[in-house]
Amino acid sequence: MSSRAPKNEISLEKKRLVVKVCEIITRRSAGLAAAGILAILMKLGRNTITNVKEQKKTVIAIDGSLYCKYTKFRGYLLETLQELLPDDFFPTVDLQQAHDGSGIGAAIIAASYSSENNSRNGT
Repeated sequence: MSSRAPKNEISLEKKRLVVKVCEIITRRSAGLAAAGILAILMKLGRNTITNVKEQKKTVIAIDGSLYCKYTKFRGYLLETLQELLPDDFFPTVDLQQAHDGSGIGAAIIAASYSSENNSRNGT
């Protein structure tokens, strides 16, 4: 009788390595997503609070199963945003799950294109 494990079994050490690599990739992708969100906030001028009266909430809609179902990704994204944004501004940022964001985004782009095209043609 052989003491060797069957070829299709993977050692615990290799499984742990795969889990660690996945965690590194998840943390990195969440960081890149947070950087993208920050860039958009900066472009819109919504990355700081200039005075106490201006504390409007900034709602960011996010669609996708990675954010919605993988809680570690969501946690890393929030953690990185909290690191990147000023302490007084982060509480005013609200990430919300968008349902059918792709369909809505496509409709907005089509409507804006149609509107822009009509204004060029004088209609």
